[in-house]
Amino acid sequence: MRKETIDERSIRLVDERLVSELEFVLTHPSCNVERVENFYNNCLIMNESVPIYAFVTTMKRINPGLLREWSKQNTAVRMALDDLGVKLYTLGSPEKYSLHIQIDLSGRSPSRGLYQVTWHSEMDEKTVSGMFKRRAIKVTDRTQGDVELVGIRTVTDHKYTLYIKTREEFA
Repeated sequence: MRKETIDERSIRLVDERLVSELEFVLTHPSCNVERVENFYNNCLIMNESVPIYAFVTTMKRINPGLLREWSKQNTAVRMALDDLGVKLYTLGSPEKYSLHIQIDLSGRSPSRGLYQVTWHSEMDEKTVSGMFKRRAIKVTDRTQGDVELVGIRTVTDHKYTLYIKTREEFA
């Protein structure tokens, strides 16, 4: 096993910090293309390197519609999407959702009609709670597609229990 050098470790920590800050920007209620572009430009000015692939992957997970719009304005983002093999038409159109969570319910059974799923995030409890209250979280199961998020409970810092209802349960 190869040991990580101090430079590699510090770069990884900077990248994780920047991605965490990007997640915060993306979950802000007034986030738009201009704010993301401004954040990206500030990162370019203040850091030796910016993890554009990590930014694109994070945005694809949290707000694919915003990523689509940003890629129309930013050539580096469009090139990163091409390098990652992501086609623009596969990215959703701008949505009202600030956060998109992918889950896998296969092999699970509902308890009293609800599935309980553990979810980890770098977002704080206040942000997640606010997003849930304004119905800005979209949850998609790997096999069933869109499911309904009916509740959320904080377990510990950055660890949550999602209460999910599938189409069969609310049909």
